[in-house]
Amino acid sequence: MQLYRPERIFGIIALIVVISGCGKQAANAPSASAVTSAPSGSPQNPIVHVTRKSKRYHLEGCPKLKKGDFALDLETAKSRGLTPCHLCNPP
Repeated sequence: MQLYRPERIFGIIALIVVISGCGKQAANAPSASAVTSAPSGSPQNPIVHVTRKSKRYHLEGCPKLKKGDFALDLETAKSRGLTPCHLCNPP
């Protein structure tokens, strides 16, 4: 029985994906430039920042924010039951 090194197996898998066309983008899928990683805010629904374990939402740059924060729109933050930070006083 022949054992393969992990890096060789990944190379074989990548080759199969390329040959089978699994790596092709679907015709109706958005292009990479059209997809954004952060939600887009509007004056009616601004962007706030939260952490995974926090029960409060913050403005960007709030001293209470810890590493690993991520952006959400205000409506989503409120629907999750989060409350505004008392220090930065977001909307």
